[in-house]
Amino acid sequence: MNIGRALRYYGRRSGLDRAEIAEKLQISKQEYGKYEEGKRVPDIDLICGMAQAFGVTTDDFFAKAMGK
Repeated sequence: MNIGRALRYYGRRSGLDRAEIAEKLQISKQEYGKYEEGKRVPDIDLICGMAQAFGVTTDDFFAKAMGK
């Protein structure tokens, strides 16, 4: 599973930059970048927040993370 893949996909689709997404998630831009680059793995609560920030279900978010 590649959470970064889902973050990059939904980030581009939303038209938001890293700073804007990080602000929505109430985390730093640097922390968000580490998730997007695959250097850190978010906990389930943050993953749910990410899906919500992009307006998708967690099922869709995980499917994109798995390359589907």
